[in-house]
Amino acid sequence: MGRIEQSEMKSLRGKIRDGAFISALELCQKLLQHDQNNPYLWLACSEVLENLERFDDALDSLSRAKRLNGDAVTVTDREILLARAMKDDAAELAALIRKGFLSDQPNLKHWYWMRVSTLAWRTGERPIALKALSEAFARYHACEESRHEGKQAVLNVQPSLLAELLPSVARQYHDCAFLYETLFYARMLEGQSSLAINAFLEARKIAPENRLSKPFLERFKREEIDWDVFEILALDYVTEGTACAELIWLLVWYRQYSGRVPDAVALLKDNIDLLRSEPLPLFMAALDFASSAGISLKQTKNEKISPMAAFQRAVNEDRWHDAIAYTDNEDLKSFVRQALPLLDSGKARLSHPALEEEVIVSGPERPNGIVFIFTGLADALIVPINLIDVFLAELGLTAVYCRDFQRMIGCNGIKSLGNDFDETIDGFKSLIAQYGENKPVFTMGNSAGGYLAGIYGAKIGAKASLLFSPVYSVDAEELLDRFQDKRARVVIRRINKSCDLSRLRMSDAMEEMGDSPVTAYVPTGDNEDARHAQGFASHSNVTIHELDNFTGHGAITRAAGQRGFLNIVKDAYGL
Repeated sequence: MGRIEQSEMKSLRGKIRDGAFISALELCQKLLQHDQNNPYLWLACSEVLENLERFDDALDSLSRAKRLNGDAVTVTDREILLARAMKDDAAELAALIRKGFLSDQPNLKHWYWMRVSTLAWRTGERPIALKALSEAFARYHACEESRHEGKQAVLNVQPSLLAELLPSVARQYHDCAFLYETLFYARMLEGQSSLAINAFLEARKIAPENRLSKPFLERFKREEIDWDVFEILALDYVTEGTACAELIWLLVWYRQYSGRVPDAVALLKDNIDLLRSEPLPLFMAALDFASSAGISLKQTKNEKISPMAAFQRAVNEDRWHDAIAYTDNEDLKSFVRQALPLLDSGKARLSHPALEEEVIVSGPERPNGIVFIFTGLADALIVPINLIDVFLAELGLTAVYCRDFQRMIGCNGIKSLGNDFDETIDGFKSLIAQYGENKPVFTMGNSAGGYLAGIYGAKIGAKASLLFSPVYSVDAEELLDRFQDKRARVVIRRINKSCDLSRLRMSDAMEEMGDSPVTAYVPTGDNEDARHAQGFASHSNVTIHELDNFTGHGAITRAAGQRGFLNIVKDAYGL
C-alpha cells in the first residue's frame, strides 16, 4: 500500500472513531476498488456496516476478511463484536471458543471467560459454562486487580447461572472470598435468602477485612428482593453476639433504603460498641448515616472520609466555615456562604433534625406563611434541611419538612400524617390549621420531592410551588417511553402495583392549581431531568428556568449559586 493509501487508511479510522459512518463507508468502497485483497479494509468495512445496522452486509465483509487472512485473531474479534451486535449467542460463543484456541489461554482475561460462561449457559452448554466460570474465578483468586474488575463483570452474568454453578466452583477455590460474595449476591437476586446468608458469612470468615462491592448494593436497589428471611436469620447472629460489623451494617443499609429509618437507627445504636471496633466501608454511606444520627465511627484504613460526610458533620455541629472548607462542590460552598450573614439573626431555625422523624415542623411562630418541603428518595434535598431552614427563617416562613419512609415517593401517603393518600392530605390541612391558618401556603421539592410538591400542592391549595429537577410522572410506561427514565425502578414498580395512578397525574394537578405559579429549575441537555421539564413546560402556570452549562441533578445548589437562594424563594413565592 502506498503513502497516499496509508494516509487514506488513517483518515478512514478517524471517520469510524468520530462516528461519520456514511462518509467512512464511501471511503471504504473507494479504497476497495484499488485493493480488494486487503483484509484490513474488509474488516473496517464490516465495522462500518455493523454500526449502520446493515448486519448481512457486515457479515459478508467479514467473510471476505477471513478468506484473505485465515482465522486470525483480529478477524475473530470482529466476528465476536458482529455476533454480539446481531444478538446471535451461538455465533458469538463459537467465535469466543475459537479465540481461546488461537490465543495463549493463560493470558486470556477474566471477562472473556465470564462471557463464554454466559453464552454457554444460554445455549444449553452447561459443562462449557462451568469450565469457563472456573477459569474466570481462577483469575479472580490469583489477581487482586482482576477481582476488582470482576465486580463489574459479574453484573452482566445471569444470577441463576451463578447461583447454580458457583457452589461447584467453590469446591476448587474454597478459600476465595470474592466467590462467596458473588454467590451471596446471586442468591439474594434469586430469592434464596437462607442460603445467601451462609455465603455472606463464609466470605467474611475467609476475609474479615473485605467489604461488599458497591455495584452489588446498587443492583439490590434496582431489584425486588425479599430481604425478610435474610434479616430474621441475620438478627439471630446479632442476638447471639456472633455477628460481624458488616452484617449489622448490611441490615442498617437495608432498613434505611427500605424506609425503616427509625429501625435502622435503633439497630445502629444497639450495636454501637461492635460497630466502633471495626473500620467501616464508606461506600455504604456508613459514616454519613451515622453522622446524621449523631454517632461517630471509625473509617476504613487508608480511606479518607468523603467530603459530603465531613460537610454534613460540620453543618450538624454548626461549624459553618469548616463545612465550606470540607466540601469540594463549589455550588454547595456558595450556598453556605449565602447563609452565613443570616445565622446570627436570632430567628428561630431548625438546628439538628432527628434522623428518625418523618415530618419535622420548624418555626411555628413565623408570621408570613407555611411551606411544605418534600425531600427526594434519599430523605434529603441535596442540601441539608437545617441549612435550607436558615433562609426560610429569614423570610418568616413556618417550614414542614416531609420525608417518606415507605420509599413510595409519598404516593401512598406519609405514614406520620395518614394511612393513605387521602388521610395524608387531611394531615397537611390539620398542620395548616395549626401553624398557618389564614396564611399563604407554599410547597417546595427536589427530584421525587418536586413531584410531590406539585401533586400535594394542588390538593392543599398552595399559593405557589418551587421545584428543583422535578419528576413529572410516576407511571412506569410513561417514564420509559416518554421520559426514557429508568431511575428508582423498584420504587416505581411498587407505586404502579399498589397506588391509584389516576389520582397522581401531574397534568391534573397543574390544571387544579389554576393560575397559581409553579417555578421549576432544571438542567440543560438531553437527560432525564430535562425531559421531565418538557412535561411541566406544557402548562401555562409553570415557569421553567434552565440552568446554564449544567447537566447534573443538583439543580437546587446550582440555581442558588447562579441567582442566590433567598432571591429564588422570594421570587417563586412573591414575597
